[in-house]
Amino acid sequence: MKNVVLLIGLFIVTLMLSSCSENYNGLVENESNKTSDIDEEINEELVRDGYEDRVRIDGFSVIECNAGKEKTPTIVIQSIDGESLGDSASIPFAVCIGAGERRTGGYQLELKEISVNKELNELYIDLFLRTPSKDEMVTQAITYPSIGIGIFESLDEGQWDVYASINDKLVKKELEIGS
Repeated sequence: MKNVVLLIGLFIVTLMLSSCSENYNGLVENESNKTSDIDEEINEELVRDGYEDRVRIDGFSVIECNAGKEKTPTIVIQSIDGESLGDSASIPFAVCIGAGERRTGGYQLELKEISVNKELNELYIDLFLRTPSKDEMVTQAITYPSIGIGIFESLDEGQWDVYASINDKLVKKELEIGS
């Protein structure tokens, strides 16, 4: 009798633990897969244009910057010295991109490619968010990984769209480039 009760109890505990882990995984997946309507529109536009009109640029450098303490990915336009410029800039300027809030340290944004479509006045910055491995020692504090890109390339004056792709999730910022 004791063995039967013990087996039933063990079975119930196993069911409870497996349902808890499914719910936890579901919450994590749902949080990471949230996209707004504008993100979906931007992703559709990029699939349609197929990247064929983009040209890589060489007039840039990776610089230190702080994109702020935003919970979601963001783009901030700054002078090369770090002064916030709002929505307008002249060459050279810096695009500071933040990956959003992370629960621990160990996250790092890495530059994959920068390209431009001069016909459509679009600047594309393709990034990879490196995540810490499960056994890596990291700080137990909220962090805000960011990267700065100094733009020295000659870009035409006018209204530009700056796109930052972080692991295939897009952020967009409108920018007025003047002299």
